[in-house]
Order: sequence, then C-alpha cells, then structure tokens
Amino acid sequence: MKKAIIIHDAIGEKAEKLSNELVKYLSNDYDVLKKSIAHINIEKLNDFDLIILGSANSNFKISQDGFINLYNSLTESDIDLSNKKLATFCPIDTKDLNFCETVDVIEKELKNMGLELANEGLKCDGDLNPQSKEEIKRWIKKVSSNKVEVKREGII
Repeated sequence: MKKAIIIHDAIGEKAEKLSNELVKYLSNDYDVLKKSIAHINIEKLNDFDLIILGSANSNFKISQDGFINLYNSLTESDIDLSNKKLATFCPIDTKDLNFCETVDVIEKELKNMGLELANEGLKCDGDLNPQSKEEIKRWIKKVSSNKVEVKREGII
C-alpha cells in the first residue's frame, strides 16, 4: 500500500482536527502516519509517496518558524523529494489577520526548491462542517489522482 505522512504544527486545535479528518479520508488509499513537525526525522520522508504539510492558522510566527526549520533542513540535506506528491493545508479562521499565510509561504518555498505540488493548498473551515468535509474529500481525490512530474534532479 502507498504511504502518506501528514506533518502538522503542534499548535492549533483546528489544524489537529483537520489532520485527523485528512487521515480518515486518506486511509482508503494510503497507510497514513500523522506527526507533529517538532518530531519529524527528515531522513524518513523518502519512505512516503505523499507528504502533506499542515499549518495552524493562529500563531503564525510559531508555525512559520517550524516550517522554516523544516525547509532549511531539507535544503541542507541530500534528500530528493522530486518524485513525491506534496500538498499543504490550513484551517481557515476569517477572524485571523494572517488567513493561512503559512500555507502560501510553504508552497512558495517548496516550488523554490524545484518541487511540484499535487494540488493547491487546502484552506477550509477548521470546524469541519458538512460543506468543509465535502471540500476535503474533493481535495484528497485531486491530491491522490494527480501525477507528479519531475522537473529536475534532486532538490539542491
């Protein structure tokens, strides 16, 4: 069975709920592991076919720092993720001024590394109403079905 990992920051209840919902829908096609960004061993990322990075919408600075550390670790390593499916998500909280900026930053950095995203970032209601659950299902279907085209060798 294909393997997926959901890497989320350790803050934000809505990001945690959204991560759990993603696990539920991905489990039909993938053996799924969910991990906090604080506990990631980047050497193990090559074990996965799909890598999903999720950020909390609140505490933008803390989320950003965790993903900047991950990005720096990836650029300093010999890990080649060019043949992996990558995707991002963030629960929307329209009261928050940052409005999922971390997802945009993460996507930009992944593209700067020469990596391709399987789909645009998921930004949906973190309260998981019926509409957001349908949006998650559609997003998972696109992420799962899209093929990754290798644009260049490696990430360095």
